Amino acid sequence: MAVTGIVTEWNENKGYGYISVNNQPIKIFFHISDFSGHSLRPQVSEHVIFSLTKDNSGNLRAVDIKRPIVFNFSIALAIWFATMVVGSIYLLNYPIIVIDYLLLISGFTYVLYAFDKSLSSSDNWQVPELVFHVFTLAGGWPGAVLAQSFLRHRPLSLSYLPTFWFTVIANVTLFAWSLSGPGREKLSEVVSWVFLL
Repeated sequence: MAVTGIVTEWNENKGYGYISVNNQPIKIFFHISDFSGHSLRPQVSEHVIFSLTKDNSGNLRAVDIKRPIVFNFSIALAIWFATMVVGSIYLLNYPIIVIDYLLLISGFTYVLYAFDKSLSSSDNWQVPELVFHVFTLAGGWPGAVLAQSFLRHRPLSLSYLPTFWFTVIANVTLFAWSLSGPGREKLSEVVSWVFLL
């Protein structure tokens, strides 16, 4: 039977931690090897789904631990945006190179978040926040949304989220403008210029 709980303790050096269920005082032990996809390190306060078993000493242990897929406003917006772009290609003859570009820049952005997350477990250098904003403004915001939801990672500064949402609004606005008459002309010029390179 699947149980839902929250990671309340995590020891990075030893690779184990504890999960609580419904704020009960009992702490359930788990090891990093009990996580499916254990390349992503557990985070305190992270929601998880797991099965219960007992170890050799009779103590409770969480096994087959999974992270629930979080469906939120940002993922819904990214899905809507992708649907609009694909629909525009089929219904309005929107240049297909645009979706190629968006997939490429979103993939790079996702990898950038994953790279930064791998650095965050140590005290090493981390990717500057400005780099994230440049990639999201350049069209990689769907990749950023996926990374924030699935990797559970984003820069922690107070200015990050307002700037991130500004880049999302700028991208959606630019896309909407590119569907208008003047926007389509400008987009055609840009696409022609790209093919001349």
